[in-house]
Amino acid sequence: MPPAVEARVVEMRRAHLGWGSVTILHWLGKEGVKPLPSRSAVYRALVRHGLVDAKKRKRGRDDFKR
Repeated sequence: MPPAVEARVVEMRRAHLGWGSVTILHWLGKEGVKPLPSRSAVYRALVRHGLVDAKKRKRGRDDFKR
């Protein structure tokens, strides 16, 4: 992701604390950002700047089948 786009992602998150990676990605698309980063790239940028807590995904026992 270009540094200018990452800076815009961080700026949007600081302005709107309730927005997650999907919402930020939506608004970046409306602003005409090209190339549009992936949802996971936006999430990683938010984690890198300490704006969201990175959580390990935990799967339950019911998710595994024999």
